[in-house]
Amino acid sequence: GPVHYDPNTKLFSKPDSYPVDPEAPPANSDIQALSCDRNKNVWMGSAGNGAYLYDVTQKKYKHFLPDKNNPYAIGDDIVNCICTDQHGNTWFGAGHYALQQWDPARGFVSYPFAEKDSLVYGVYTIAKEGEDNLLLGMLTGEVIRVNITT
Repeated sequence: GPVHYDPNTKLFSKPDSYPVDPEAPPANSDIQALSCDRNKNVWMGSAGNGAYLYDVTQKKYKHFLPDKNNPYAIGDDIVNCICTDQHGNTWFGAGHYALQQWDPARGFVSYPFAEKDSLVYGVYTIAKEGEDNLLLGMLTGEVIRVNITT
């Protein structure tokens, strides 16, 4: 399960809410993606159990799973990558699903771009480029540049 590193003591410890918090990742979680958002909360992506958010203020977890009946759910139970951009937006590449952006008011919003407002599928990695672009490494081997301000 997740642990906290204290740079002052140079020690690792379990967060206060772990393992009592039922939303926390189980001890056998395969966490494969991490990102801190603008509020210093920790986003975690798993290889088969969706996404987790650790709220540092409330010291609680929130678990996000795909839901075919909810258009604002995380797109897949496999979260390949997470990236927080220069504007404080947090982006997700989930399984074979599209690029998604976290919107606290709605949830995970699929990001349309390119010709015909199509969605790009199979985002494997995300990197920031300059002020307004993301680079997406695709499962197909392509690298796609996305302007996030348009």
